[in-house]
Amino acid sequence: IIPAGDCDNPLATVVHRDLISEGWMDVSGDCVGIVMVHFYNLNVLRDALRSLVKGGFVYFESIDDRGNNHWELPRKSDVMDLMEGFDVKVFKERSSRKDNTKVVCTVFAIKN
Repeated sequence: IIPAGDCDNPLATVVHRDLISEGWMDVSGDCVGIVMVHFYNLNVLRDALRSLVKGGFVYFESIDDRGNNHWELPRKSDVMDLMEGFDVKVFKERSSRKDNTKVVCTVFAIKN
C-alpha cells in the first residue's frame, strides 16, 4: 500500500494486516498503489479499490487452482465487475478445473 501523501518517496509503505478479521483500512482515496497476490475476498478487494486515488494502480492475482483452492477463488466476472471506473491494462481469467463457476485471475488496472 502506497499512501498518496508519500508519492515523492520512492519507498512504499508496507502494511501488514489481517484482512479477514480486520478488513481493509479506512483510507478512502489515500492509496496510489495496491498489490494483492494470492488472497481474495470480494468485500476486501472492493474496499481496497475504493481507497485508490485517480491514477492509482491495482495488481491482483488470485491463488492458483490446486488441491481444494477452488473454494477460495473468485466467481466468474466478480473481479471484472469491480473494474468499472478503471483502465484495465491486463486481464487474464481461466476457469477452475474443479468448479466451472470459479476462476483463476490476474488483473492490472489504473483508476480513472
